[in-house]
Amino acid sequence: MGLKQIRGIISQSRSLLNRVPPNQRDATWEKLNLQTTILEKLDDTPILEKTVQASNLLYEAKEQVKDIVPSTDFIKNETLEIIEGLGGAFVRGIDSAADAVRDKLRGKEPAVIAGITSSVVVVLVGIALFNMAKTTKYQ
Repeated sequence: MGLKQIRGIISQSRSLLNRVPPNQRDATWEKLNLQTTILEKLDDTPILEKTVQASNLLYEAKEQVKDIVPSTDFIKNETLEIIEGLGGAFVRGIDSAADAVRDKLRGKEPAVIAGITSSVVVVLVGIALFNMAKTTKYQ
């Protein structure tokens, strides 16, 4: 990890610390803020030491901020509610479609039964012809 990436981590840490409202800043926030400030001023330390310090700082800042900043649980719950709503909407849509078809065909029961019967016979004859053609050997 280069100096540019380390400065990016320090910048992210500073950004996380700035998200905490002033009335919720406690001793832990002060500690993390001090560590971030120290890291910003440590330009003479070896790169590996700086990397470790920056990684630890970012982890601690995320742990501190996750308790204060709204978490992703809200997003997860909203997504679950949307999916549950879609399922219900799908079932209601199918029910409405069945009601519409039933209303459209009401009073035409003999014609519907004749149409279904003839459709089934046509499909069965088609399958039988296809199987006979498939099994017939040409000489």
